[in-house]
Amino acid sequence: MFDLSIQIVRGHVQVLYNLGGTNGESYLTLSSAPASNGQWHTVYMTRIGKYFELKMDSGEGRYRNETWGTAGARELIMINMYEIVTGAHVVFSTNPVVNGQDLNQSK
Repeated sequence: MFDLSIQIVRGHVQVLYNLGGTNGESYLTLSSAPASNGQWHTVYMTRIGKYFELKMDSGEGRYRNETWGTAGARELIMINMYEIVTGAHVVFSTNPVVNGQDLNQSK
């Protein structure tokens, strides 16, 4: 199984991924950059083959992390556009409706 998700875990941005390598699920996190601090943030995730880069806001210093992936991981995965989920409420239709909430408003 191949997975890729961007999450907020214990107040920090994290990419959880499984590219079919020997280690199964792996993650890349911005452990020194709090994301649930009442501010809006911009998160960037780049993936090229097994390389991942995760950035938040300026992407400098503690707001950036990268990894070259795990041994045996695949470089190419197919993603169905209807399996890409963002925000708190997702409706799949020809005219999607998006309902976003601030992290402080979510349950």
